[in-house]
Amino acid sequence: MRVSEKTGRKYCAQPDKLCFKAGSAIALWGHSQYILQQPAEEKDGDIYISAADMSRLLPGAKELGGERAGVCAEAASLGLKTSRAAGILIVSLTEEEIRVEKNKEKALQWSMSPRGVGELFRAVWLPEAEVVNSYRLYVPSAWKSLKEKKMAVVLHGAGGKEDDPFDRAEGKLSYYAEKYGFLLLAPNSLVVRSNFGGNVPPSGMFREPRFTDAQGKPSYYPQAELEENAVAEAGILKIILGVMEEFSVNKESVFIMGKSMGGIGTFHLGAKYPRLFKAMAPAGALPEPSANDWSAYEGRPILFIAGTEDHNSYEKMAEDYEYIKSQSVDIRMVTVGGGVHSTAWTWEIPQIFEFFNANL
Repeated sequence: MRVSEKTGRKYCAQPDKLCFKAGSAIALWGHSQYILQQPAEEKDGDIYISAADMSRLLPGAKELGGERAGVCAEAASLGLKTSRAAGILIVSLTEEEIRVEKNKEKALQWSMSPRGVGELFRAVWLPEAEVVNSYRLYVPSAWKSLKEKKMAVVLHGAGGKEDDPFDRAEGKLSYYAEKYGFLLLAPNSLVVRSNFGGNVPPSGMFREPRFTDAQGKPSYYPQAELEENAVAEAGILKIILGVMEEFSVNKESVFIMGKSMGGIGTFHLGAKYPRLFKAMAPAGALPEPSANDWSAYEGRPILFIAGTEDHNSYEKMAEDYEYIKSQSVDIRMVTVGGGVHSTAWTWEIPQIFEFFNANL
């Protein structure tokens, strides 16, 4: 298991394999595409990639000499198993050797092919954290011809990863993004419980601050986690801005949403970067009302979604909502009858996109 040396928190992305193909600049890191600095090259039965990429992708491959290094040789030196399928070299990052069945070779090849629309899986090196992290996209099929290039950032919950919002929605998220013409971006939070950079916890999680930060102020989290949360936020921001540039997203048409920890991250990023996000749609969690600066939300519309069966207590969320509303925040609450914590928001996906469209 990959964990942060700084805090011991588990990284959200836990890739099980690395895949390389001679002549291709696309490598698979888990199931996410990572673009190599140079195409992989086959020589003497081994696959060679740049030493820089090797040190980033392969756990334990540090300070390699030379410009290029052999994947098989390096994997063997680290005790990692390798196999081949359909001309693709596979390095197992677990103790188990990865064997690809014949009827799944085509799917493996497709996952390594360049694509421009639909569901895309990406991995990128984040120098801020000195790790590779992953994110997922949905690009509408008519994206290039759309006049209004809109994007919604979707944040996952604690303990989850970038696939979780798509999985929880059971296809509805991509379906409605296609229908409403939104590019979707779901970044990883880097480590569990990073709050996507936010340092105000969900309402009711802690009775009071138990730590002090570097300035001696009360804090709900230890200093090491505060610092790592900031690193996670920098990485997320880099991914957001990079995707916006790559896909020519209109800077006035970016929105943010998220469930649970993703809801806390939505409140945090939406307030901290008001020029970036036009409106917010958090769900399933509200930041501790007494610890949050509600003046930072002036002019930012918020659609908050809560299910009556949410284990975070619907009654408490409704109470907090009334307090937040009293602070002159432009927020309205949608109640999902029978909705549980993990999926209540999915029933309101059409309303979320309509809300975003109404705030263009």
